[in-house]
Amino acid sequence: MAIRNTFGYQAMPVARALEDAGGMVVALYGSMGMPIVANPICGLKVLIVSTDNETIDGMQQYLSRVGASAQSITALAEAVEGAKTAQAVVLFADDYTKDSAIEMLGELRKRLSARVVIVVSDEVDSFASIGAGESTGALTVLRRPIWGWMLLDAIRSQLGTGHDDAP
Repeated sequence: MAIRNTFGYQAMPVARALEDAGGMVVALYGSMGMPIVANPICGLKVLIVSTDNETIDGMQQYLSRVGASAQSITALAEAVEGAKTAQAVVLFADDYTKDSAIEMLGELRKRLSARVVIVVSDEVDSFASIGAGESTGALTVLRRPIWGWMLLDAIRSQLGTGHDDAP
């Protein structure tokens, strides 16, 4: 049986380390089947914009486990069009040139300001001021490294409870 914690991400390394040290891991064991997830977001549509297959695969797997669906796009030129069917967009900005990522974000904010946009980058300062102080179209910028639960929390904080009404 896989060891999982109640937030839905794998806890195997931690559980094994605890077991090896003689500790008990009963609280980490989940039931068979899908992991137990705190506050799932069923039906949420997320667009992942990245050129890294490992990042895309990992995010799609995590989001599907929590009840969301994910699409991915590798070409920035297709991101705004692809975002039309999503409630949230996650851009891994370091996969692209800074200028092209900023340009795409500007276009996305102009055409689809109601979307939740999460930017993941080592260069947080380059993106943090985009949309700052505006009532719509603001971004959430997270520094790498990032984990699925962190992105999910950022999306939840921006969506509130009205995500079912979004297209």
